[in-house]
Amino acid sequence: MGFHLKGKQITAARALAGWTAAKLAEQAGLSRDAIMKIEGGAVQPREGTVADITHAFAGVGVEFTEYGVRWASDVIRVLEGDDAYLRMLDDVYYATKKHGGEVLFFCADDRATRSGEQEAEERIRANGVTFRCLIEAGNTVMRWPRKEYRQIPSEYFNHDLQVIYGDKVAQMIGGGKKMLIIHNASFATTARNTFNLLWSFLRPVNAKRHA
Repeated sequence: MGFHLKGKQITAARALAGWTAAKLAEQAGLSRDAIMKIEGGAVQPREGTVADITHAFAGVGVEFTEYGVRWASDVIRVLEGDDAYLRMLDDVYYATKKHGGEVLFFCADDRATRSGEQEAEERIRANGVTFRCLIEAGNTVMRWPRKEYRQIPSEYFNHDLQVIYGDKVAQMIGGGKKMLIIHNASFATTARNTFNLLWSFLRPVNAKRHA
């Protein structure tokens, strides 16, 4: 978020969502007292707290703007910058935080790990989330148990990763400085079905796991 979140915006977001302070506190993992202090301006929320509040509202389609709050009308978000992929992983974390589930990595490559990436993925997995990854044939570099990987022929491997989670699909563009996130259950189901079809035809990876 490229602007300072004000307490009045949070109050307005609650009104739009029809939430009490207690409901927001429950959804964001905070106390009601903390919410009231933030809204009243007595406390300046930390970055992590702002992220918790923002993601709680995002779950019901409410988003913050520079000057207010609105219903999110678009199913497409674009994250840009050197940290775009890490911000996408943050979205994965919040999308799977309560109910767990599975994250699918289409055209993954653990050889190209960015700073902070493994820690972000470990935080996701700590919530009971499991991964499956389709990687390039011949690639034996794997951070996770090898049963979570299968290899696809190099001629079908695209170095711009696709990530499928919940009812979202995130597509890497331009080597990772841009992430396109499509929030649509039907689209995500189609992408997941395609992934699972390919997975069913591919053999398990026989290579040893690498650190």
